[in-house]
Amino acid sequence: MSAQRKLLILIVLLSLVSCSAPPADLVIRNGFVIDGTGASGVVQDVVIIDGRIRCLGADLNVKGLAEIDAGGLVVCPGFVDVHSHAEEGLLKQTDNHNNILQGITTLVGGNCGDSPIDLRSFFEDLRTQKITTNVACLVGHNRVRSEIKGMEATEASEEELESMKRLVRRAMLSGALGLSTGLLYPPGTFATFEEVLALTKVVAEYQGIYASHIRNEEQDVWQAVEEALKIGGEAGVRTEISHIKLAAEADWGKAAQYTEMLSQSRKRGIRVMADQYPYRAGSATLENILPRWSLDGGREAFLERASDPEIRARIIQGILAGRLASVRGINRGEIVFIARCSANPEYEGKNLVQICGENGMEETPESAAEMAIRLLEKGPVSAVNFLMDEADVRTFLRDPFIMVSTDGGVTNFGEGVPHPRNYGTYPRLLGHYVRETGVLSLEEAIRKATSLPSRHMGFVDRGTIELGSWADVIIFDSDRITDNATFQQPHQYPAGIAYVIVNGVVTVENGQITDARAGMVLRGPGWDGD
Repeated sequence: MSAQRKLLILIVLLSLVSCSAPPADLVIRNGFVIDGTGASGVVQDVVIIDGRIRCLGADLNVKGLAEIDAGGLVVCPGFVDVHSHAEEGLLKQTDNHNNILQGITTLVGGNCGDSPIDLRSFFEDLRTQKITTNVACLVGHNRVRSEIKGMEATEASEEELESMKRLVRRAMLSGALGLSTGLLYPPGTFATFEEVLALTKVVAEYQGIYASHIRNEEQDVWQAVEEALKIGGEAGVRTEISHIKLAAEADWGKAAQYTEMLSQSRKRGIRVMADQYPYRAGSATLENILPRWSLDGGREAFLERASDPEIRARIIQGILAGRLASVRGINRGEIVFIARCSANPEYEGKNLVQICGENGMEETPESAAEMAIRLLEKGPVSAVNFLMDEADVRTFLRDPFIMVSTDGGVTNFGEGVPHPRNYGTYPRLLGHYVRETGVLSLEEAIRKATSLPSRHMGFVDRGTIELGSWADVIIFDSDRITDNATFQQPHQYPAGIAYVIVNGVVTVENGQITDARAGMVLRGPGWDGD
């Protein structure tokens, strides 16, 4: 039995005694408690002492220094966002406003191959500044590779690979949960299977996980999934397919085939799960539209290539083949919307075809490809891309091994036209996919957002409302919870969430963020304690 499990058992035993020892720090009364395990809800009180849940039951005779009457409301664990990109924004906005207000109490950063390279310093900065949410982090392969090789497309030498291993090992000792890859993005896209496997085996030494933005989510998705499964299987680690999707039109309707592929892998002993945001559209840098070879050597090399008419024509053909070609007669330039563009903010919220029309160009996929290059020549651009089929989104949601996540960050309120998932992922799950369309039961939706990701990440005492668990709790109205954020107007907070409690401290009250900063840094099992 692990020391962590023994500690949890001791806490539970002490909890049984605590019920008769007034006063509690906080008592939540009369709420419809859905504990996060998938079990049916029940009306009961929740007693919180020293940040943990110490007693559960109906009509408890326990006084609280503070009390919340949750009659008619749902009480459930706080949401655990296993796929976040909030790490940079957290150091600038400790209130983490758009995440905490949608009920996220724990987030995992460092996804898609991007993370702080010095996680020890990052964690210390978070601990010193104090934050509203709990935060854990993966170490990003792309960041590790760029530290050693820059943006070169060449294979890593033995010496370079050893240097990468040292960086990954340092991150695991600093408390990283595992390794993430962004194999669609440079420089990760230039890495061989053998390189990624070697680094994942380092993670395995510390019981870490492997989370992969796979090499391709469109035409070559099946080969990319096989690569991820092979890496996870050979390294012997828990594996996660990041933001699972089928982005190629030819594969729409094959979500059941995808989930069956993962199911068969689990039967072979590969511990694989996936995460998903509940939207048809994704979001990424507009660079994602370019063929990978055009990014070899980084931005300056791309600009030089784009200045050569013959090479530019090849880049356009690569964009058409990889992203804008359609087998369904769709003008796919219309599905790429600009989210942030500092050089041309007037284009934010418009698609590539619209922008072509405004500039006197033909409204064709070829012109859209040219416009994408022009925008990228001016500087960084982010985009929202409508790549998925709604039926596939629902099929993935029904799979019991797919977790719900945001793939979002910390926003600057009112800036740009970002993906609405930054504000509304979990309210959309509960409002649209539970209440309005009945795709999931309320209990199952909450499980996929709480205990399922907690257990996958190794958070043994979070993600449930059980004796001894940390008191990360949200209280919401199941009849009102709604994602107000839209693709046209994303900077809107959700409705229906009354309270968010982090480690026993009320952090959102009546829909407003308090001054509390009770979030903790959660480190992985390899942490050396320094």
